[in-house]
Amino acid sequence: VMKYVMIIMLLLVSLSYGQLIVNTELDVVNEGDGLISLREAVISSNETAGQQTITFNETVFLPGANRIIYLNSALELTDESGVIIDGSAGKVTLDGSQIDSNAVNFKNGLVLKAGNNALSHLYLQKFIGAAILIDSLNTGNNTIGPDNWISEGLSSGIQIIASGNNTINSNYIWSNAGYGIEARLSGNNSISDNYISLNSADGIYLYMDSGENTIQENELMNNGDKGIFIYAGSDNNIILNDIGNTNLDIIRNSLKNGMQIPDIIAKAYEIQAKIGFTGYGVQLMGVKDTDIRSNTISRCVYSGIAMDGIVIIDSSGGSPDTLYHMPEGIVIELNFMEENLNYDMQFNNAISITIQENFMQYSGSGIYGRGLTKFDPIVVGRDSLERGDCIIRENIFSSLRQQDIKKAAGVLRPADGAIMLMDLQTADISNNEILNSSAGMYLSNISELVVHSNTLNTLIYRGIDIYNVNSSVVTSNNFSHIGDMGIVVAFPLQPLAGSLENSASIRNNIFSNITMNAVLCDAINSVEIKKNSISDIDQMGISISYCKELMLEDNVVSGCSFYSLLVQNSTVINVHKNQFINPAGMGNPSLQLSTIMKATFSENVISDATRSGMEASEVDTLLMTDNDIISNNGTGCNVGGSSFIQMMHNEFHGNSNGVTLNSCDSLIVDNNTFSGNLAGGLMLNTAGNCQISNNFFIENRRVGVQIDYTDTCRVENNYIADNGYGYLTSSPSGQILRQNTIQNNELYGAYNYSFDDSLDARQNYWGHANGPDTSSSVLPGTDIGDRINEMVMYIPFLTSPTVELQLKPEITSISPEEAAFTGGGSAIIVGRQFLPGIQVYFGDSMADSVQFYTSTIIKCKIPAGELGSVDIIVLNENGRADTLQNGFTYVPVVSIEDEDSGLPKEYALYANYPNPFNPVTTISYTVRVIRESPLQHIDLSIYNSIGQK
Repeated sequence: VMKYVMIIMLLLVSLSYGQLIVNTELDVVNEGDGLISLREAVISSNETAGQQTITFNETVFLPGANRIIYLNSALELTDESGVIIDGSAGKVTLDGSQIDSNAVNFKNGLVLKAGNNALSHLYLQKFIGAAILIDSLNTGNNTIGPDNWISEGLSSGIQIIASGNNTINSNYIWSNAGYGIEARLSGNNSISDNYISLNSADGIYLYMDSGENTIQENELMNNGDKGIFIYAGSDNNIILNDIGNTNLDIIRNSLKNGMQIPDIIAKAYEIQAKIGFTGYGVQLMGVKDTDIRSNTISRCVYSGIAMDGIVIIDSSGGSPDTLYHMPEGIVIELNFMEENLNYDMQFNNAISITIQENFMQYSGSGIYGRGLTKFDPIVVGRDSLERGDCIIRENIFSSLRQQDIKKAAGVLRPADGAIMLMDLQTADISNNEILNSSAGMYLSNISELVVHSNTLNTLIYRGIDIYNVNSSVVTSNNFSHIGDMGIVVAFPLQPLAGSLENSASIRNNIFSNITMNAVLCDAINSVEIKKNSISDIDQMGISISYCKELMLEDNVVSGCSFYSLLVQNSTVINVHKNQFINPAGMGNPSLQLSTIMKATFSENVISDATRSGMEASEVDTLLMTDNDIISNNGTGCNVGGSSFIQMMHNEFHGNSNGVTLNSCDSLIVDNNTFSGNLAGGLMLNTAGNCQISNNFFIENRRVGVQIDYTDTCRVENNYIADNGYGYLTSSPSGQILRQNTIQNNELYGAYNYSFDDSLDARQNYWGHANGPDTSSSVLPGTDIGDRINEMVMYIPFLTSPTVELQLKPEITSISPEEAAFTGGGSAIIVGRQFLPGIQVYFGDSMADSVQFYTSTIIKCKIPAGELGSVDIIVLNENGRADTLQNGFTYVPVVSIEDEDSGLPKEYALYANYPNPFNPVTTISYTVRVIRESPLQHIDLSIYNSIGQK
């Protein structure tokens, strides 16, 4: 007692307003030396009421004096009023290398057993235990920092045991063999603005924590395991930290006051720098309601952020109780993730995760996540747990692939892509950008999935893979420059459609420049593909197999090298209001159907294919209505081995053949138009039970209708005109032609190749009241109808037409597009399905002198009109019309030369029609008329393929 009384009396000399000034580096308690050591100051503070302040004599502890306090044992702060230890007056170094290992708390440096302490501007080094320990007796409210330097310890730099409400800010904690900051069974701590680097374990380690910690604006670089690790707890905030691995020179430049990286640490770093130190930037285990925001996490050896669940056996109530703590309520936002070797983010056994507005680049992969699964040993036998929900929105993923992040052997891990999610209840992935990366998304075993408004551009492999998802909705995404398929939706767990309930909706997406298929769906019960734009596809636009119900509507598919649409081994498909235009070819039809129970096609446009427009085989029921199948280089529609076919109100124009039906049964072909096909309009071979009625077969180059080896076929009330052959057959048995109008066919109205059976073609109109031409003359007869051969029965015949031609004209262009409002001059209108007697209107003014050349070209005189743009209207005699809105402009007359503007202004040569032709074709051209020289010589020269004129 007398000794401590003497110490206190001596300290009164250095005490001013609660301030103690340490003036020796010796760690002694000596009442007679006249000096104040740090230990004596601490003892005095513990025994003195009220908070005391301990500072250091600036003369003794000059930064260059290298005064080190070698502690013999830990310094314990026990006064609940607290103590302030401030080393800012000089350089105060506390060294633990000479602590007596037999002393109490020999492992630690400063031990805070009571609360309300503040430690700043101290250098603490080489402690066996923690440099600063806040132990379980501490009531909290301690402040560690600013500017403490804690290094080279054999354990953790700062350790907190069962104490909360502490503030650790602006410290340098580095090169410790344990954790930088370690907290156990504590919470509500603020850890901010610290530099934590080169520690062998984690930078910050929180274990079995009550949560509510704020970890903010720290630099956690090159720590040996994790940058931040939190085990259990909730309501943490991890904000504005810089985490990961960096260059050694950057660390050196961060040090001050002459501090150096120890040689042993520097050598270890040089070895490990090839792969980096930090394994995970942030790892959460069993943590809830935590916000990870605005951090920079880079060059981690494993993943930038990792999360998983934990199982805790609680026996506090007597019998053991299993507690499951899963990641729940986690928000990861506004982080910058770069060059992490494995994943930027990964989570397992998650309940709810939100990942938004992050930027990820140059890493192996972006996000890997799993919800709960009964196959995971952590939750086996706990099927009642929810599977988990995940939201990923407004993130940017850039250059995620095999990057130059080196492993020791120089071998890089193959990248998995931007997003991988599995085993979730719901997933919402929206408004993300995935750019210049390995792959886009892999999504598997999810109950409800929404992928919305994402951009996927320049990927090496696939855009989106969706497997075993019960309900997937993929809308308003943009896929471009994809190295494999755009999107794959499959349910491989079910070999045949219908065994499990699942659905996929793919709507309003844009697919362009896809190396393989744009869309592939396999083994899905219900598929909706609607309002997508698909163009420039190296293989197939849409591929469907083993699906129960397909609705394909309002899509535009163009430029596919293989198929625009392939559907096979499916049950019911509906294809409505789509446009399939200009596939690139490679010998495939635009549309291919095979092994379908029921297919309905309505209001589609199928055009410009390099082969057939559509091919179908083994379709049990095929319904086609109101489709335009035009300008395909092969057959417009080729159907084989199918039954119950209805084709109604379709148009087949400008194909090689309009329709070819082979080995089909139960056919109804009604109210269709077959026109301008280069070979035949309708071709039937080996068919049965056919009804062909109320169709228009016009200007098909070879034949309007050809039927071979077909039984029970009625051809009634059709208009067959201006073809090469009107009707052609080699096996007429069972065929009946009735009430047809057959006229103006170039070669024969009807021709039967059979030498054995006659064709029953009675009660038809042959183009003249006198009936058909039955002569054998090479030249056609006069005052008589179409020619037939001797194997055609035509009597009785009809003396007047039975069918009124109901074709609707279509305008493609007019030349010139403008002329003087005074009228005069001629205009040429190009289009199709023009009929003799057609009328032309320029606005309300009817044109004179309309000349009908072919069904695709007419010429007329331009009437006078009012200044401005007017509609061009063409009107067939059947009352059907077409309008080219604002197609022509009347301009003022400002000179004599302008009065000629109603005449052609340029030389133009139009494509001949038909082409190829035999023996007649029509060539249209315009030449500029010069008023001063109204008589002009026109020279039209034609050359063959070898240049002969």
